Amino acid sequence: MALFPTLSHTHSYPKVEENWNTIISDMQSGKENRTQVWAFPKRTISVNLPGHIYADLKLIRDFYNNTCKGARYTFRFKYDQSRAYAKEYAGLGDSTTKTFTIPSIDASSNITAYVNDVVTGTSFGDGTGSDGLDQMTFASAPANGSVVTVSFTGKWTPQVRFPDKLSWQQITSLVSLTEQISLIEVRD
Repeated sequence: MALFPTLSHTHSYPKVEENWNTIISDMQSGKENRTQVWAFPKRTISVNLPGHIYADLKLIRDFYNNTCKGARYTFRFKYDQSRAYAKEYAGLGDSTTKTFTIPSIDASSNITAYVNDVVTGTSFGDGTGSDGLDQMTFASAPANGSVVTVSFTGKWTPQVRFPDKLSWQQITSLVSLTEQISLIEVRD
């Protein structure tokens, strides 16, 4: 999986907006019936691009067009500073998979894995996953449908995609006006 291009100008910590999908129905009594659709928020990550340089804009445009084919292919965005993250989604159990990729690079050894919010022991592989991502391996595979999450300190590397239908003019305008570009977190 591709990694968001390294730009000539260092970007600061991205702005992260968490969006939930909740269906709210008004009842005849005036009360609300609320149904949570997503187990985790879908985040929009706004990457700061201060001092937008033409070469950086071209690099983003080429990455968008040639590598990602717009919003078709996902990629990883890596934040270069190590921070603490709690209960990040790592996958769903299927009763056979023991090894899960952690959304981090260079995580410290103080990793806590959870299966359905219960702390579960794992072994840790620093950079042993695809694209150099960290991994954790359970002694036995989590049950089918169980939610696997992980807390860690490291460089957060979520799987993301571009918004669809961005033209060169839109990329230039977005970056010129807001000095940022938004990426949408996805889960496979």
